[in-house]
Amino acid sequence: MDHSGWWFIRSAARAALVMNPKASTKSANPYSRYSLPSRRDHPGSEPSRSRIWSVSSLSMVPEGAASNLKAPLPALPVEDAGAGTLEAVRRCMGDALECERVGVAFSGGVDSSLLAKVCSEHAGVTLLTVGFESSHDMEYSALVAPRLRLPHHTHIISGEELGRAYRLVDGAIPPGQPLSWHENCIAFHFVAGLAAGLGLERVVAANGIDELFCGYDSYRRIYDSGEEAIGEMMRQKTANEIQMAGAIREVAGRQGILIEQPLLGGAFVEFSGMVPLHEKITGSGDYLRKHVVRRAAALAGLPSDICLKRKKALQYGTRIHPRLLRTIRRRL
Repeated sequence: MDHSGWWFIRSAARAALVMNPKASTKSANPYSRYSLPSRRDHPGSEPSRSRIWSVSSLSMVPEGAASNLKAPLPALPVEDAGAGTLEAVRRCMGDALECERVGVAFSGGVDSSLLAKVCSEHAGVTLLTVGFESSHDMEYSALVAPRLRLPHHTHIISGEELGRAYRLVDGAIPPGQPLSWHENCIAFHFVAGLAAGLGLERVVAANGIDELFCGYDSYRRIYDSGEEAIGEMMRQKTANEIQMAGAIREVAGRQGILIEQPLLGGAFVEFSGMVPLHEKITGSGDYLRKHVVRRAAALAGLPSDICLKRKKALQYGTRIHPRLLRTIRRRL
């Protein structure tokens, strides 16, 4: 691999696991909308208080993928990890948003809804959804957007557009990368086009949460292999996502749109490594996962059904994956 122009990721925060005396004064039950599964439901293992991997193990990332914060992220209180995570997201987004208007790549799920909610505290937000007609993301986002009381714009992808987009993004993707790189770049190609048509210059995305907080079902399937295996999967998935961010930025930049992914920045990656594993996933039967993020969303004021929405990957929620496979097979 050519490492030219790449740089080692560095932490902007060294958060200690300490108590926050102010956290317990806000509400007697701040997580009334969503309760983290109890460790008593999983008596076979004790929670780990140490980080299972370090940001330094991510080796290299594309230049510009990580955000430097103006101030370090807050210390994470073990007893109130949801509040600490919400504050970390707010700090990252506050430093990333230095504009009056911003688009948010929006599926209606917990990650993009939390991002939209936090961004609306700093800037005027426009929700942007792309996908094939009747796809999950198109239909579900239309239900959620009015509840967030934010403007929502959509673009229905056609088969002809998909073929053109596949050719357009191919040049931005290094040889040998998995199909998911094409699928994500295609999705953000259409997001960028939608944003440009609305006169926006910047779009933010919640990429990174699923990698860092065990959002994918693969974490559940590997859970019984132990923390070391989970940590290695987390390292690989996060490194891949950070590298793919460079291709996404290039694709969107062709349409004059800057794609920001602050939750893949060094400080937030380091912060996530401080969150105990049992706050993210509780066992091999945990089909919900990323519990601390869902608690943060509840604290931000999102409705419980949004907080509890299960993960659906972008390429499947938009239906880009099956339609792209069909397009590729026709060309063989």
